[in-house]
Amino acid sequence: MHTILRLVEAVILMFAAGIISGKWFSLEKAKSFSINRSMFRNRYFWLGVGVALVFLFSDYSFAHYNSLPL
Repeated sequence: MHTILRLVEAVILMFAAGIISGKWFSLEKAKSFSINRSMFRNRYFWLGVGVALVFLFSDYSFAHYNSLPL
C-alpha cells in the first residue's frame, strides 16, 4: 500500500510540475496555455515533467544512500 501511495504522489508531482512550468514559460513568451489535450504537446510541460523525474530520482537515491549501514 505504501508503494502505491508513493507512485500516486509521484504522478501528481510530475503532472503539477508540468502544468506549472508550461504556464510559467507561456506567460514569459506571451502565449496562451490551457489545460486540455493540446497541453501534452507543449515542450515546456514535458520539461517540467523531466525536472520532476530528476527530483524524484535524486530523492530516492539520497534516501537509499543514507539508509545503508555504516
